[in-house]
Amino acid sequence: SIAPARVTDLGTITVNRGRVIAGSVVDGAGRPVAGAMVALARELRADGTTLVPFPGPRVLQVATDLAGRFAITRVGVGMQQLAAEHATGRSPIAVIPPGDTDLEVALTLREAGVVQGHVRIDGKPGEAMILLRPETAVDSRITVRTGADGSYRFDRVAAERYTHITVVIKGTRDENTDSKSQPIEVKPGQTLDVDVELTAKGVTVIEHLASPNEAVQFGYGILGIVDDPAAVTLPLPHTISEGRAFGAKVGAMTTRDGMIVKDRQIAFARVPPGKHIGCIAPLRGDPADPQVLAELQRGAADWPLYCKWITIAAAPDPQHISIDVLPAPPPKAQ
Repeated sequence: SIAPARVTDLGTITVNRGRVIAGSVVDGAGRPVAGAMVALARELRADGTTLVPFPGPRVLQVATDLAGRFAITRVGVGMQQLAAEHATGRSPIAVIPPGDTDLEVALTLREAGVVQGHVRIDGKPGEAMILLRPETAVDSRITVRTGADGSYRFDRVAAERYTHITVVIKGTRDENTDSKSQPIEVKPGQTLDVDVELTAKGVTVIEHLASPNEAVQFGYGILGIVDDPAAVTLPLPHTISEGRAFGAKVGAMTTRDGMIVKDRQIAFARVPPGKHIGCIAPLRGDPADPQVLAELQRGAADWPLYCKWITIAAAPDPQHISIDVLPAPPPKAQ
């Protein structure tokens, strides 16, 4: 124990220096780019114009020197994602694999593209969030919100392939969301128009959370409405990150998702018949708790996800599915 006004010997404390991610940023002609901003995080969350709109301790940022070189120190052993931007362009996001060794990475800036369009729900302007998830870096995202007329625009998008996801905005945490995803490819300097029409008919599906001794009371429920019958050959995801990768592989898919906060169940409306995937990620408490909500906002890429294939018929209405879930382990250090 430590007492006031006394010297206490704590022995030797060993501090892990972390690994170093270093490298270079060049333009399309291979010339070094000075003054480029390089960002590294477990999940990069950009908006329509900026790679890091909300700087924080979980995002490490450095600028390149006159030779286009950078070095990011104190990097943890977990998976990371890395990108660079400059007035002249933005690089695709590079995935840094888990490990404890220093790495050298080369990033190439290309002229950014523009993605724009309109969202309509049953023919009327829709209020929605639009997310772009890079095909090779599924834990990162670029997000904008539609205007009153249902229009949206990403002003700066790196040239690469994405999953374009439209998430309909609803009022409270107890309401589940509707979303639609599709693959797109953005080329350097391109303005790409992507309009989204959301309309669906079907039955109500009630997803039940089952756990031993009812140990898990809250969760995040997902229902993926898959059109491609070949999707059943894909391995089921076991983490949120794997779930994002699954969505990227499937391509076009409509989803329903939301928080399971009452009676260990959630109802999804307007689900068409077919073979679909149901998933639940266990939560460590009620998302109304600020601590639980803060954990969600920090990123849940490595959280466990429990999924299974289900078959929805044209009747009856509603239909029930149950997914077995185990309590979530303590969060991993990044």
